[in-house]
Amino acid sequence: MASTAPKIVTSEHQSSNADEINPLSKELVIGLVGYAGSGCSTAAKRLQLMLDLADYEVFIVKISNLIEKHSSENIPQIQSGKDNGLSKFNRAEALQNFGDSLRSKRGGFAASALAVAEIKRLRQSASNANGKIAYIIDSIKHPEEVDLLRKVYDQSFRLVAVHCTKPERERRLTGDHVSSAKYAGVSSSEVLGFMDRDEKDSKNETGQRVRDSFHLADFFLDNSVHNQDGVSMNGDIDRFINLILNAGLVRPTIGEKAIYKAFASAKQSACLSRQVGAVILSESGQIIATGTNDPPKFGGGVYNEDSSPDHRCFSWKWTQGAGVFGLS
Repeated sequence: MASTAPKIVTSEHQSSNADEINPLSKELVIGLVGYAGSGCSTAAKRLQLMLDLADYEVFIVKISNLIEKHSSENIPQIQSGKDNGLSKFNRAEALQNFGDSLRSKRGGFAASALAVAEIKRLRQSASNANGKIAYIIDSIKHPEEVDLLRKVYDQSFRLVAVHCTKPERERRLTGDHVSSAKYAGVSSSEVLGFMDRDEKDSKNETGQRVRDSFHLADFFLDNSVHNQDGVSMNGDIDRFINLILNAGLVRPTIGEKAIYKAFASAKQSACLSRQVGAVILSESGQIIATGTNDPPKFGGGVYNEDSSPDHRCFSWKWTQGAGVFGLS
C-alpha cells in the first residue's frame, strides 16, 4: 500500500540532512495547558527566562492573541481603574465565545493550527546563530489541539501541564474592587461559572476541554504556592529542561515512580468501563503494595488469564434464545 506520509518540500533546496529538516535537539515546541487561574502565562515567562539561560532564542505564542487577531468581532480591551477586573473578565469571556465558534467551524484543532502558522512565520525571523529556538504555546484548551501539535512537531513537541489547587485559583481570580484578584469586582458565581466552562464545557461539544487536555501532558508543574513571578517553579522547570535537553543525570522522583507503577497496574485491569491502578508507599517512599480494580475470585485472590472458569464480565457471552448474558 502506498505511503500517505506528507512530503517535505522547500522552496530553496532539498536536503537529505535530517537535522536541517527537524533539528530535535535545537528546535523545541512547548505547549502549556492549565485551568483558569493556574498561571500558564506566568509559567511561560519563567520558561522563557530559563531557556534564555540555555542559549535558546525564545518566542511565546499566545493563542488568545491569535484568536483575537482572527476574530470577526471586536474583542473587549482591558481598561484601567475600577473597571480593570470587569474588563479582563469580559475580554476572557469574549475570547471563550470566539474560540468555541472557531472550533465549531474549523474543528477542535483550529487554535493549534493558528499557532502552527504563527511558528512558521516566527521561524523566518529567528536570528539565533546556533539555531537553538524554542516556541512556547500559551495556552492549550482542547485535546485535538494537542493531537495536531504532536503530529506536526513529533518529538520536538512537549506538553506541560501547570497545576494549581482550586482554592488558590479562586483566590487569584475572585475578589472585590480593591483586591489584587484578576477579575476583581466580578461576582463569585460568574467567575466560578467561567472556571467550570474552561475546565470542561458540558453544554457545548466544541467548547473548552482543559480537563481532557491536562492529563495528556508529558510533564507537570506545580504553581500552587503564592509567590512573585512563579519563582517556586524554578526547580521543576530546570529539571524539565535538563530532561528534554538530556543534560546531566535526571532520576525519577518518588512520586513519578509511584505513578508509573499505578499506571502499569491500571493496565492489568479487565474492567470494561474504567481501569484504575493504585500504589501504597511508606513514608520513605518504598512501594509497599500495588492494586487494580478487578472482581474478587471465589476462594480468594483475583482472576487472571489462567482462571477457568473466568467470571469477569468481559468474558461473558450472549446466549442466543435465552436472552441473557452468561458464561459460554
